[in-house]
Amino acid sequence: MKYVKLLPPGSMCNHRAFLDIITKVIPTAKTFIDIGCGGGDLSRELLMMPLDGVGIDFSPLAIEITKRKLHTEIEENRYQAYIKDIVTEDITLCNFDVGVCNMVMEHVLDDVAFTKECIKFIKPGGYFLFAVPAKMSLWSKEDESVGHLRRYERNTLKQTLSDGGLQNVQIYSVAVPISNILFGLNKWVVKRFEKKAERSRLSQKEQTQYSGISDIPWKTAFPRWVKIFINRYTMHPRFYVATSVL
Repeated sequence: MKYVKLLPPGSMCNHRAFLDIITKVIPTAKTFIDIGCGGGDLSRELLMMPLDGVGIDFSPLAIEITKRKLHTEIEENRYQAYIKDIVTEDITLCNFDVGVCNMVMEHVLDDVAFTKECIKFIKPGGYFLFAVPAKMSLWSKEDESVGHLRRYERNTLKQTLSDGGLQNVQIYSVAVPISNILFGLNKWVVKRFEKKAERSRLSQKEQTQYSGISDIPWKTAFPRWVKIFINRYTMHPRFYVATSVL
């Protein structure tokens, strides 16, 4: 059976929420920074708005994929991608209108320090959008296999962002019925893939590096006909991700 690369339902939903928030709340935004850009999927959608921006990831393989995927925008000088770890390296990039960080903070040991580093890239009065996995009661083998250290409750997320220096923090939930229905199947798929790929032997850092770029059948790669059920319309969020105003 031939598979095509598709965003997982949760990622598709998060991306749609990011785009909706930027369109409705930050309509004058021109530039963005994507921290933990992975394979560049969210950056690509932001570039199509169109915004210009920068992607940062500590994984060399992720940046290689991003540069390959967004080579046209890079050649047009609309986008740049860098191998950087914002926690351990000094980075001079700054003054972006909006920052995005999709499913990254849960991988970081000191999430407050990470938040402080993130907001340094944003101009005064700018916005930063974070998406994180919710509720420790939903912790599963998938969290372990991709290098998660935690899931967040609403109160702990708000406290983390506030301690990290953000003001006027707003927390929203993101969910679609079909994504919830697929949750059990998703756990089974990840467990099977982890056993086959021996992912459990990887360190937490290595699991994090591969988390956003691995091709997993029925998780990030699907038969073509699945597009009928998993697309931007069926995955449109009913609620929105965390938005934080500086």
